[in-house]
Amino acid sequence: MGYCRQLSTVVLLACALATSCGGDADGPSALACQTADSAGVELVMNEWLSTGPVTNRAVGSSPTTSLGGSAMEADESLQLSRIRDATRLSDGRVVVADGGSAQLRVFDAAGTYSGSWGRRGQGPGEFTGLASVAAWRADSVAAWDRWQNRVSVFDSAGEYGRSFLLLPGDDSAPRVVDLRPDGLILAMVLPISGPSERVSGLDRPNRNYVLLDDNGHLVRSLGESPGSEGYVHFEGDMLWSWQLPFGRSTFAALWNDQVVVATNDSYEFRSYRTDGTLRRVVRRTHDRAAAPSQADLDAHIEGLLANVPEADRAVQRASAANLPLVDAYPAYGRVKADARGHLWVEEYRLPGEDHQQWTVYDDQGCIREVVDMPEGLEVMEIGRDYVLGKSEDELDVEHVQVWALSGVTP
Repeated sequence: MGYCRQLSTVVLLACALATSCGGDADGPSALACQTADSAGVELVMNEWLSTGPVTNRAVGSSPTTSLGGSAMEADESLQLSRIRDATRLSDGRVVVADGGSAQLRVFDAAGTYSGSWGRRGQGPGEFTGLASVAAWRADSVAAWDRWQNRVSVFDSAGEYGRSFLLLPGDDSAPRVVDLRPDGLILAMVLPISGPSERVSGLDRPNRNYVLLDDNGHLVRSLGESPGSEGYVHFEGDMLWSWQLPFGRSTFAALWNDQVVVATNDSYEFRSYRTDGTLRRVVRRTHDRAAAPSQADLDAHIEGLLANVPEADRAVQRASAANLPLVDAYPAYGRVKADARGHLWVEEYRLPGEDHQQWTVYDDQGCIREVVDMPEGLEVMEIGRDYVLGKSEDELDVEHVQVWALSGVTP
């Protein structure tokens, strides 16, 4: 499989994905990646030179492993519910942050349940708001509890080791965004208070991304970035708060020795050194789709209300009546770094689109490939040759699945 290779400091790359790069001959697509320097900041521009399918890497036709029992499973230890996160260890075991049981559920490389770590509670090694899990230093596993604002560390056998608070002594409530095996933590700090004035309308508070050490102490603040677009509506003493449908937001991830901060108002993301200085700005040409219609908005709201008790739907539907239409869809979705040091950017799915595409950038910010993910898979981790994620079957039973990535490039 071919890919675009950087040739020089200021470079023009052209990669005919339909021929030398494994694309579809009926729809040739070419890509150029230009790099320049501006006052010590690297500017990278990826430009599509023509249109057509560019997927040149595939996910298997079925998962290699599917974890979790069926709807009729009598053994509760095999049932997974409210899955928050999952990670694959070096020996092939998969650890699932299972919110329903407030436990870390562990499965061996073949998918057989092998035990649970932790339990519900507020004591050492216990959870009330289990939210994420990741491989940690010295073959240990770290799990973040959002309600207790702490990270608990277990050894590879599941023995509890220690816990630490995030930003201890600070009144803020940081949220873990990413944990790196060397102990570095990327967290997000949101404003503690709500809107300062009782005025209905758009609300987009900034968020602050911070780096923490393996004891939860502040290493560096990366400054403020725009948060998620929301809408607040005051009615008497009531405050209704909505995340704006099709609204823009900011995502972040630890990417090699950098931190990527990606605000999807436009197709651009920025990477920072761990000392907080800006290192690189990556852009891509992007034909912004037309704005959603009122019908799109109405269908989206009804989809959300389907999960609300019927007795409450009328009130919430009325509160959503004033939600405005955005003027354009976001440029992209989430960002994730893989085990090879590449950055994956989730392409934004328009209403009615079922496919899930991710664009993969190399460590220089140039596009290498575009990958189609299995429909309905919520990607949680991307390894060198696998994707780990959550899915639901036709009975809405949750599973964690491992999918093989074919055509792996160095």
